[in-house]
Amino acid sequence: MVLDSSGSVRGERLRALKAGALTVIDRLRPRDRAALVSFSHRLDLRAALTGDTATLRRSVATLDADGSTALRDAAFAALVLRTAEATRTLVLLFSDGLDTSSILSEDRVIEIARRSDAIVYTIGIRQAAVRRSGMGFRPGIDTPTDDRFLDRLSRETAGRLLHAEQNRDIERTFGRVLDEFNTRYVLGYAPRGVTGSGWHRLEVRLKKRSGTVLARRGYFAE
Repeated sequence: MVLDSSGSVRGERLRALKAGALTVIDRLRPRDRAALVSFSHRLDLRAALTGDTATLRRSVATLDADGSTALRDAAFAALVLRTAEATRTLVLLFSDGLDTSSILSEDRVIEIARRSDAIVYTIGIRQAAVRRSGMGFRPGIDTPTDDRFLDRLSRETAGRLLHAEQNRDIERTFGRVLDEFNTRYVLGYAPRGVTGSGWHRLEVRLKKRSGTVLARRGYFAE
């Protein structure tokens, strides 16, 4: 889990975010492992990959909210955190704001995501924020989230972007991501007639049923 802990998450939203993280931890299966990264303008590894739910719960309890937002850098950290074991990896990334502090560019993070086999689900929030007049904002507009990057990152890794409509929906949305990930299929195939290295586009279709397919858009060959 990669959780936005910038200043905009203070108060009720932080409490809801902690509840969402605890929902995921409480539903981990015996062989599952999880890690927790928080980010503002800096990145903090609150808990390395572990199956110890008590450790994970304590790491959630230490979350606070302050600073600006280094969203792209946090996504990169999550992608390189995974182990080399042949396991399915879910990156659950929550952010409620625009990136203001990252060093890495969007294209660089997407390139790294394409080379990873992690599946990234991103969660944003649409809760309307009433801001004081005279501050350069219009009252009642939606809280800005970096939907372009979040959606692009999710699509490239076979995940998707979900929105919590209000703070109280965050916990339910975290559970929804875990449910969907745990019911996914793993498909494999041996490519034929593919020559050369680099990026190879891949498309997965349903032949006899209608539906939405979430699958990686391709792979790199060395």
